[in-house]
Amino acid sequence: MNNNEKMSVPIDEETRSEFDDLAARLEMNDEQKNGVWEWITACTAELVDEIMEANDRECDETERALRTKFGRDYDRKMNGAAELVRRYGGEETVAFMKKSGLCNNLELLTFLMALADAAAEDRGLVGEKSAPVSSVDKLKGEIAALMANPAYMQAGHPDHDRTVNAVFALRKRMFNEE
Repeated sequence: MNNNEKMSVPIDEETRSEFDDLAARLEMNDEQKNGVWEWITACTAELVDEIMEANDRECDETERALRTKFGRDYDRKMNGAAELVRRYGGEETVAFMKKSGLCNNLELLTFLMALADAAAEDRGLVGEKSAPVSSVDKLKGEIAALMANPAYMQAGHPDHDRTVNAVFALRKRMFNEE
């Protein structure tokens, strides 16, 4: 959603029914009842829009801060963090992080990026059993990490086109279409 679109806020029938009951108890006429209802829904939609805009700003600020901190290593570190969460937390954890907003938390992402780097450094230690990762599996992991990024899912995100193009390029590489 870009910032010019306004969010449509559906309000369930039960809530509408409760409002209608209240309006009847207050002896509101239809014009009053409809006017108040329209005001409530407009305020709700405005609040949702403000929350969405604040979320978009937070996401942008977090990404800018991480890109500034990690520079060219940003994409690699972010992919590593996403793979770490996916590998040890599963899709349920990924979904929870997206729904809760934790995927936009600067401190948590910085920690996960450092943890992913530390885990990568430890690979191949004596006594550790690890299967070699094929280049196709690595490409799939990179694609999944990019697709988990808010920039991929949010068409209005400033890095949306770049992220979509990166996924497309990785898919072409995976199928040897370069």
